[in-house]
Amino acid sequence: MLSTIKKEQLFFILLLISSAVYGQKDTLKTTLKWHQRKSFKVAAVPMFLTAAAITTMSVDQHTDISKYSIQSEFLEQPQMIRTNIEDKFRYAPVAMVYGLNLVGIKGENNFGERTIILSKAILLQHAITTVMKRGFHMARPGGGGYSFPSAHTARAFATATFMHYEYKEVSPWYSVAGYSFAVATGALRVVNNHHWLPDVLVGAGIGILSTKLVYLTHKHKLTKWLDRWGEKKEKESKLTLLPSYTGEGPGVYLNLQL
Repeated sequence: MLSTIKKEQLFFILLLISSAVYGQKDTLKTTLKWHQRKSFKVAAVPMFLTAAAITTMSVDQHTDISKYSIQSEFLEQPQMIRTNIEDKFRYAPVAMVYGLNLVGIKGENNFGERTIILSKAILLQHAITTVMKRGFHMARPGGGGYSFPSAHTARAFATATFMHYEYKEVSPWYSVAGYSFAVATGALRVVNNHHWLPDVLVGAGIGILSTKLVYLTHKHKLTKWLDRWGEKKEKESKLTLLPSYTGEGPGVYLNLQL
């Protein structure tokens, strides 16, 4: 059973998630209901996943929904495939996003903006998981430390959420594809006995939250700078064509600015 200290730490995580996201201002706060606000949509899934993880860690280890019982169920299935393919799966959404843009299927942002967004999301996700792993120092089911939360799963869901934001307006199937790789990554971490189920649940929440927070706060400064630079070049490069008259007769005045 989870110790009282660990329970308090996990509840503190829930509090941090809610305060970090709800601290963001909603532009239509006075007219939107609480469940319609952007901040709720950002925090809802991570908070639900964390609450589910707390449940599996808090109940008696002999109950069906405890992390121990769930782990045993996975390990007792001889047909389960043991593989490390999840090492590749966690980056599949990134490859798909850049691949789709390469073949002409454009997403939400240009190359520069999406690269900055992805970098910030991965850095935030990495920082959160590293601090939590060292803080909790929980043992892995197969031995070893630093089990909680699952960094593989956090990275997979961070990149899947990145793909979702880039292509959700193009087709929902791109989101399905990205999250399918993320779910497979989390499931394989449990099947291969690298992580407990709550490690994966909280890792998924961290990945989703990290990317959503970056999209919520990103200022698109690169795009604004490129737009201003383009406007400046457009203004500088112009052709002026006017009728003119000299002592020798009528003519045309031409001025080309490059």
